[in-house]
Amino acid sequence: MAAALVLTAIFGPVGLCYLSVTTGLIATALATVILVISNAGAAPLLVLWPLSMVWAVIGTNSLRRAVVGGRRHLEGA
Repeated sequence: MAAALVLTAIFGPVGLCYLSVTTGLIATALATVILVISNAGAAPLLVLWPLSMVWAVIGTNSLRRAVVGGRRHLEGA
């Protein structure tokens, strides 16, 4: 979880590629579109950057639960 948080803190939405390349690319494309359409300068980054950090933490926890749950399932077989 710490690695995902640090990567998104440094790289923003691109740091989500640590969790999933598809998710990272979608988040980066979405952030780019919002920045271009909003024409508000860097102000949207004040929302998008922390949002991507929260998304990274939630995604990491979900992946960790899936992996741990998968291991328990395999151990029970």
